[in-house]
Amino acid sequence: MKRFLKLFLGAATPFALVIFAISISNNSWQRALGLAVIMSFLFGSGVVQIITIIEHRRANKKDK
Repeated sequence: MKRFLKLFLGAATPFALVIFAISISNNSWQRALGLAVIMSFLFGSGVVQIITIIEHRRANKKDK
């Protein structure tokens, strides 16, 4: 679980900053912050799930 959280924060934080910077130009900072948090959760969880699936498959191939 610790590795999952590190990967999640590593993927979600830069994405949140980018989304916040993009959305602040058209919205208030409260709306931009909310959008950045929601989108970073979605993006970060997707990236981490893909990484863990790839690592799991590699581990299974080594066992065979």
